[in-house]
Amino acid sequence: MWIVWRSARFSDEAQKVFIDWSTELYREKIANEDDAIIRQHLAKFDSLFCSLALIFHLIDCAAHGLRGPVSKASAIRAAAWCDYLESHARRCYGLLRDAGLRAAKTLARKLERGDLKTGFTAHDIRRHQWSNLQTPDDVESALDWLEDSGWIRRMPPPAGRSRGGRPTVRYEIHPDLPLEAGK
Repeated sequence: MWIVWRSARFSDEAQKVFIDWSTELYREKIANEDDAIIRQHLAKFDSLFCSLALIFHLIDCAAHGLRGPVSKASAIRAAAWCDYLESHARRCYGLLRDAGLRAAKTLARKLERGDLKTGFTAHDIRRHQWSNLQTPDDVESALDWLEDSGWIRRMPPPAGRSRGGRPTVRYEIHPDLPLEAGK
């Protein structure tokens, strides 16, 4: 049996739940969020809320023979699921940040030990296959962290040496970085 959904709308009660939830989302959560990635993620939740509410409503229609606009109960379930999915998104984005920080800490230890010299490249790091620094993304993340922290900086490409293609990016180690003796 095919169900044709001609028009989906919220009941007045469901609309109030959505407006209250959306107001809190924009005035409280997004407005007070420091992390740009989380802000961008949360900005998509209006659509998520509506999609979830409709799915829950259609399940109720199929299971209980209901008809009519999206119910308040479906809207409340959608709000609860959005909160649940927000917590998971924060954990996932946190893992990405933590992975970058772990990679940066590993690279910082290698720099302190003198395992790399000024003029090193991302390829030099990957070649060693050090823990937390094995993929191009890990290495780029570590380089970005350490560059932002002032440990390293990109060296300008040498003048007049163009062989075509993209020039190799080399990094300079901050001269005041305390390196282990004898390295």
